Amino acid sequence: MSSSFKMFLTIGCFVLVLFSCAPGLYIPLSADAQKAGVLIEDLALGRSLYVRNCGSCHSLIAPNYLRPSEWNPMLTVMQQKAKVSNADIELIRSYLLARAKQ
Repeated sequence: MSSSFKMFLTIGCFVLVLFSCAPGLYIPLSADAQKAGVLIEDLALGRSLYVRNCGSCHSLIAPNYLRPSEWNPMLTVMQQKAKVSNADIELIRSYLLARAKQ
């Protein structure tokens, strides 16, 4: 097996594992948007940004795994590390907090 093929296979496996986490995350519903006081489109975009920005470096945490008081400081730290814009982090925050642990 050539080294370039091994690298391609390794990267392919990484991408497969990375994106296999995304389906386990909830898909925003109208009820989630109404409860959070945001548009459903914003929650869907927040989910997409969460998968793309956060999932590119580490495994994703299900929104209902943490409380808002745990998500907020984590998002502040990770925004700086990942260089995510203020607008994007607010969409990610809306998505996560819409189903955060109570």
